[in-house]
Amino acid sequence: MPEPRAAGGDRRSQRGQAHYPLRTALLAPNTRSVLQDGTNERLKQEVKRLLAAGPLNGGRFVMSIGSPVTPARTVQRARLFCDLVHEMSAA
Repeated sequence: MPEPRAAGGDRRSQRGQAHYPLRTALLAPNTRSVLQDGTNERLKQEVKRLLAAGPLNGGRFVMSIGSPVTPARTVQRARLFCDLVHEMSAA
């Protein structure tokens, strides 16, 4: 089965990754252990990793707390994630 292509084809980065024009990436911590059970420092490292990945998609990305949102994911942890994203993306 052929690889999906954006209108007008795709462009390949130097690493061979496809860049699809007018597409937006949704970025979130990849495991529940980071947001739910991780330390503040580990969460900060994950936010830094996600912010570094955003430009690989032409800078078009949205940060998300991920899914599923369980009762163990407190509002305070979600707020910390949002605050770190705002703080670190402004730097």
